[in-house]
Amino acid sequence: MYDPIVILIAAIAQIVIGSFWYSPAGFGKIWVKEMKFTSKDMEKAKAKGMGKTYLAAFVGSILTAFVMSRIILLTNATSAGAGAATAVLLWLGFAVPLVLSSTLWEGKSVKLFMIGIAYYLVSFVVVGAITGALV
Repeated sequence: MYDPIVILIAAIAQIVIGSFWYSPAGFGKIWVKEMKFTSKDMEKAKAKGMGKTYLAAFVGSILTAFVMSRIILLTNATSAGAGAATAVLLWLGFAVPLVLSSTLWEGKSVKLFMIGIAYYLVSFVVVGAITGALV
């Protein structure tokens, strides 16, 4: 059964993972370097405010959690392990090829690809496990 609270919990988990992943404590310093952002670029972004960006990311996380829960229900993967396994397949079949393609076409580095794709793996598995266990 569809449960909006489960979707919200999974979306919040994905935002928390992303906030750590791209922070200086995570891979943020490497990501900033690989994106070729300068300290001026970072100051501009901070001065502009990141509220809209976080809001848009949160809406995206809600969409990810919603779709993941739908797929988990359709495949009857209703346990944390089955949800995580379903998430790995979705990651491998959709996230990896899409991120790889954009990385290649945009001329981004292998490090940037690895940081991004690893984030998607971890966040998908967590969202899959949460929705699998709780839907």
